[in-house]
Amino acid sequence: MRLGGSVIQLLWTFRTQKGAEEKMIQDIEPYVYNNAYDPKAPDKDSFVLYCQDMEVLVKYEGKEIAFPTFGELEKLNPDIYEQYTYLFSIDQMRFYLTEHLTYDAAGNFQMIHKEQFRHAKPRHLAFAGITGFQLYNWYKSRKYCGKCGKPLKKDQKERMLYCENCHQMEYPKISPAVIVGVTDGNRILMSKYADRDYKKYALLAGFTEIGETIEETVKRRAESKKYQVLQKSAMVLYGYAFDGIFCEFGRRLGNYIGPRGAGIGGMVRAGGDSCDRKKYQSDK
Repeated sequence: MRLGGSVIQLLWTFRTQKGAEEKMIQDIEPYVYNNAYDPKAPDKDSFVLYCQDMEVLVKYEGKEIAFPTFGELEKLNPDIYEQYTYLFSIDQMRFYLTEHLTYDAAGNFQMIHKEQFRHAKPRHLAFAGITGFQLYNWYKSRKYCGKCGKPLKKDQKERMLYCENCHQMEYPKISPAVIVGVTDGNRILMSKYADRDYKKYALLAGFTEIGETIEETVKRRAESKKYQVLQKSAMVLYGYAFDGIFCEFGRRLGNYIGPRGAGIGGMVRAGGDSCDRKKYQSDK
């Protein structure tokens, strides 16, 4: 599955304090995320994720976000325990997706744009919000079978949609991707893309195609933008993208661009769909 938009937008980090290590959005320790499909019926303390377009329903408790529970919404939604989709759990907290919901705006509930999860606290609930939003988009964009066009149905044993007509099965898909930090001493190369909604400077990045190594992905993405590669070092984050978020599962440091097994270098010159480039000091 290829995802729209710039991969660069997918690198979401949180700065815990000045000078502290930046963490990826999925780094929620000591909380433990469990995506095993366990569709038990929700109880009053289970959490509701309700999404509309690009927004998610939350309430603020001080400066921190919280999600409404079934118990808080059951009065205005008497059928809420009948219409739900199990999502995942974090520790003992269970999260469910609902499609139709009535809520009291006076009860501190409000719809916020998914981008606000970048900076929302606590971090484990911000991760729950954006992960739930990804699954909402997956379900929303797969109402019908891509093979025969008939409606898809939710499986009861696993997170899968299936077609009763042609027996096609659909699972959530992730896309391996890389984000590359090309360094020159204490500076790092940033680029800005032409004709994109994302207008800020960003790192070089791209999806890994079928049969490629991570190193070859970095080389191809650099060459596709007409970058000239010289001998510098690069930090490569490699992981996967799923509907708008990059989750890192490794990183490498060294010279990377080159043939399979060789290194990659780093000084680049703008071209292609990159309209500008800039180097930032490491303390910026």
